[in-house]
Amino acid sequence: SGATISRFEHAASRQDIYRVSEALVEQFIASFASPPKSLILDLDHSEDACYGQQPLAFYNHHYGSTCYLPLMIFDGQSGGLIAAV
Repeated sequence: SGATISRFEHAASRQDIYRVSEALVEQFIASFASPPKSLILDLDHSEDACYGQQPLAFYNHHYGSTCYLPLMIFDGQSGGLIAAV
C-alpha cells in the first residue's frame, strides 16, 4: 500500500544511505584482483518521475515533468554500478 511504501522510504537515514553508497564503492574496488591501469567512469542521470508534492522533487524542463534526477556512476568497461548520488 502507499502508506507502507512511504514509511519504508522515510525509514532510511542519511547515514544509512551513505553506508549503502560506501558498500557499492567497496564492492567495486574489491572486484579487482589487482589495481587496473585505468578506469573509465560512465556518468548518467536517470529521470524518476514524481507525482504530488514529494520533498526535494523539482520540475525538469528537459523531461517536462516533476522528478528526482539521480546521478548514476558506472564502470565504463563492465557496466557495473559504482555509486548513485
